[in-house]
Amino acid sequence: MQVPSLVQLQLEDRQAVLEGLVRIVTYLGPQEALDCAISLQQPLLARTQAILTNGSSTAAQGGPAAKQLLQHLAQELQLMAVLIKGMEMPGPSAAVAVQPAMKLLEAAWPALTAVAEAPVCQRDADVVQALCEVYKVSSGHLFCAGCGVSKGLLFGACCAGPAVDILASLISLHQEGGAN
Repeated sequence: MQVPSLVQLQLEDRQAVLEGLVRIVTYLGPQEALDCAISLQQPLLARTQAILTNGSSTAAQGGPAAKQLLQHLAQELQLMAVLIKGMEMPGPSAAVAVQPAMKLLEAAWPALTAVAEAPVCQRDADVVQALCEVYKVSSGHLFCAGCGVSKGLLFGACCAGPAVDILASLISLHQEGGAN
């Protein structure tokens, strides 16, 4: 089975376009920035969900088609990390009524959890690395969001190097925040 390309642009080009759009969006007012950020995230989440839903049997079978699907999934996750990182508003949280990065993380959480808990995703180093990058850029929000990091990613991934780094960062942030 040949897997059609989900997007025609290379990942680096997609990242550059997304970074440019994010820079523009950050100049908008808080509510407009949030609305635009969510609009930018929707295609990423839709493609991620489509891969998880429609590609799970292909990915489980292995082979070139599975590798291509997992590569597309890793790319969508990398783009989510770019978007969340770019929408982090500087300054005290009181200066921004609604932190766009937090809202993006909340919207993405079900998809991120599904990826983290899928055994086929846990075995793919590129997907694990991309998922860890999303967690890494979101780490300042994970404890305040009450999200809790997926045990499936942190303890089930066979390529645990990136996950261990994220876990260490989260523990450090949690301790700095005064929580036990």
